[in-house]
Amino acid sequence: MPTRTKRSALTAVLTASTLLLSGLAAAPGAGAATLYACVKKKGGTARFVNARTSCRRGETKLAWNTQGVPGRNGSNGKNGAAGKNGTNGKNGTDGKAGTNGKDGINGANGASTGIVDFSDSPFELPSAKTAIATLPSVPPGSYLLLANAQLENTKPIEPATVHCSLAGDEAVTELADKGSATISLSSVGVSPLTASISLECFGTAGVKISFARLIAIQVQTLSGTTS
Repeated sequence: MPTRTKRSALTAVLTASTLLLSGLAAAPGAGAATLYACVKKKGGTARFVNARTSCRRGETKLAWNTQGVPGRNGSNGKNGAAGKNGTNGKNGTDGKAGTNGKDGINGANGASTGIVDFSDSPFELPSAKTAIATLPSVPPGSYLLLANAQLENTKPIEPATVHCSLAGDEAVTELADKGSATISLSSVGVSPLTASISLECFGTAGVKISFARLIAIQVQTLSGTTS
């Protein structure tokens, strides 16, 4: 079914997965230091790609590091004053040779934080805007947000329209009589405070919504390119 998507500016409070729940594990270079994704400007559908992939027309390429950049070196401290010469000590006895120490084990790689909410049971979509899935206490940080849901028009002869929004991004889907579709949204942004994020939807009477997913993936940094 046709889908019209309106993109808004990144929000300061919190606008930072689902493509699919398995999308992150199957993404190209999922273990690399930098991840890349192409996000449709209309519809909000996202897909993971590698660094050499050029996004299609109408898509925006996003990249984020999974590891933060090193901090700056601290300034040198002042030289201390010279101490007085001590008296010569007696010669010590020769010590025994020490044994070689064992090599330390490598530390584990740091992992990004992922938060998910879902609602599988179908229910009729209300005519007023309602939270379909909610992440109530998302910690401060940079996030990639992904959401989708399955829609079904139960009216035998009437078309239907569904509106959904996520962190300032909105998608509109039209359903034919007895038709079904999947609505998807994605957004990115930075939140300085703990915040609540919701996938909100409303639509024509007779539309049932099910298998709703809302995912927030925290990343070290966010950068964007436009193609």
